[in-house]
Amino acid sequence: MKKILLFLFFPSAVFADYWTQMANFPGVGREMAINFSIGNKGYVGGGGIGNYTDFYEYDYATNSWTQKANYPGLTPYLSASFSVGDKGYGCTGYTGSNEFFEYDTTLNTWTAKPDFPGSARWGAVGFSIGMKGYFTCGSGGALMNDLWEWDPLLNTWTQKTNLPGPARRQPVAFTIDGKGYVCTGNGNTGYLNDLWEYDPVTDSWLQKADLPAIGRQDAACFVICGKGYVGTGEGPMLNDFWQYDPVTNSWLQKAFFPGSPRDDCAYFSVGGRAFVGLGQGAGYPTDFWEYTPDSGSCFLTVAFAAPNHICPGTCTDFTNLSSNATNFLWSFPGANPNISTDQNPVNICYNTPGNYNVQLIASDATTSDTLLLLNYITVYPTPPPQGILQSGDTLFANQGASSYQWYYNGDSIPGATDYFYVASSSGDYNVVATDENDCEVEAVINDVVANTTPLSFGEGSGVRLFPNPVEDKCTIHNSQFMIETAIEISVYNVLGERVLIQESRGKIQEEIIDMSKFRSGLYYLEVNSGEKIYRTKFIKQ
Repeated sequence: MKKILLFLFFPSAVFADYWTQMANFPGVGREMAINFSIGNKGYVGGGGIGNYTDFYEYDYATNSWTQKANYPGLTPYLSASFSVGDKGYGCTGYTGSNEFFEYDTTLNTWTAKPDFPGSARWGAVGFSIGMKGYFTCGSGGALMNDLWEWDPLLNTWTQKTNLPGPARRQPVAFTIDGKGYVCTGNGNTGYLNDLWEYDPVTDSWLQKADLPAIGRQDAACFVICGKGYVGTGEGPMLNDFWQYDPVTNSWLQKAFFPGSPRDDCAYFSVGGRAFVGLGQGAGYPTDFWEYTPDSGSCFLTVAFAAPNHICPGTCTDFTNLSSNATNFLWSFPGANPNISTDQNPVNICYNTPGNYNVQLIASDATTSDTLLLLNYITVYPTPPPQGILQSGDTLFANQGASSYQWYYNGDSIPGATDYFYVASSSGDYNVVATDENDCEVEAVINDVVANTTPLSFGEGSGVRLFPNPVEDKCTIHNSQFMIETAIEISVYNVLGERVLIQESRGKIQEEIIDMSKFRSGLYYLEVNSGEKIYRTKFIKQ
């Protein structure tokens, strides 16, 4: 009997709860750096011991770092940091300053914002919920537990309910499903392992299950797939990691951080991935590590769709196809409105032909991802202008459109889909012409008098125009009007604009019209005796 050996190969995504070393931080090793994530990028900079101000962006898609604009404050060391929407923030620090700065990823600039209004401090912590930032704890002569809310839309700080647990410095904070969590830190009695949940709707705190490990300060934390992670820190130097589930209010130990035990790490999460590095342990390492959790099915992804080929002056609606996201920030440059926080924005209007980018930042209040589609919206060129000219009882629109629809007194006329229409009733008419891009343009003619006799060629009509086509001049033979005292002769262009008018008085049979100054093209002639109107068209060469 032959033996069959069966080998099963699983993709790497099946295996979870592990760490992978990534590209080293390009600057000098440091502790207590500011760090946050915006879109699908992580940001790290400042810190000590050398009181650094350099600042870097990490792109997990390319596993690469890029230096950005330096932090402008005194010393971003033991400073609190957080992000709200597409802006990052750094606040206070070891120098005792109340400085507060905002980072703009698009402009790569830092801007001073209103100073933090509480007591100066170091070792505070920041977090964000929705479109608000929060700042708490720290040390400034005494340990603190006050909570402050930052509103970037109003550009204001508001004091909220104090953290009811022990005052502390150097805790960690994270956000899950609209609730903020503050954990660990250094209190008056030593290192802490308690966990507190903040509800911004009720402005209240609730104590949750303690971290089932020794207390610590200067830990690292992040959120992936609705679960919080806390690890490393000082108490002594540690490299354990724990997962918190807010649904069951329970902790579970996870894979140890594989770098050297340390505290004061930099950390952030983007696109369902977490990154931890730097800090103080065996010296000041520059290594960075990516953590893969055991709940990969809930990774946040961002996607959207919309009718994206539209006519000038029209609007489009966007369908959000993102998964596991709760907050959305849209950018529509060139449109009105040009930003939105709606899940599915509607009536986004574009007036000017061209190509326009669209960007969506989707987040779950902690993890975020960004999708930027270049030239996603195409606004077609404006269709040629339309006009209507009446020749007898026939109405002529400008030729060249893909389709036409005529209307009488505001109602569509069934079957009236040619560039001309014979008016059977007096009244108001309009035509909607559609070009090859399905873009429409309208022309209107009011007070049409039906059954007007058209001018025609031939001896029987009594009125003739020759030659046709016209080079410089043409002749109107008007034997029909020999007994008239006056006639009015008008010439119209294809837009229905009258470009020439002249009168003939007395018993004159022929009238010369000088067209030498006019461009080549199609024109319409109108002869008005006061009682009858005769019209025809001719070509100017």
